[in-house]
Amino acid sequence: MQNRDVTSLFNSSLLLIKGNAMRKPTYHVFVTQESPPDSRGERNTFWTKVGVAFAHHGKPGLNIVLTPGLAVSGKLVLLEPREDGDTPPEPGTMNAQP
Repeated sequence: MQNRDVTSLFNSSLLLIKGNAMRKPTYHVFVTQESPPDSRGERNTFWTKVGVAFAHHGKPGLNIVLTPGLAVSGKLVLLEPREDGDTPPEPGTMNAQP
């Protein structure tokens, strides 16, 4: 599968698994980055989606698939897909957890 094919599948939150079977991810994978303090000393957390995670069939564990061509470092956050779409929290609406 070519990188552009995988990237387009990430955009629709589906991944090609074993031939033509399509499956929704168990989790979306994000990298979070905390902003510098603003004039009131508050910080915001910015979320960037970098991949998806799938549960193993009948076994404990996850397969994490990162979007091709991304350099990822720092903390990865896995969130269950939301009912209202694939978007992460709006930038600055969720504070970073220690």
